[in-house]
Amino acid sequence: MGPPSRSASSDLQGIASAEIRAELARQRRSAAWLARELGVSEMWVSARIASGRVSLDLDDIDRIARVLQVEPTELLGSKAAS
Repeated sequence: MGPPSRSASSDLQGIASAEIRAELARQRRSAAWLARELGVSEMWVSARIASGRVSLDLDDIDRIARVLQVEPTELLGSKAAS
């Protein structure tokens, strides 16, 4: 079994970004709040969850999950959580 295709990787990126945005909305929090809690710039957050210009890595997802007080798998969509 080889590495995931570029398409599968970008699909997961899109899912994670959408899940993070959805969780922020459920908690009535902003990307600016997330940036402050993570100790990063708003541009850092935007590049990863709004525009997707920069890919989220597993460490990013873990840090974001801890700040949002959810399991990292919750940010990877329903398929990953099951």
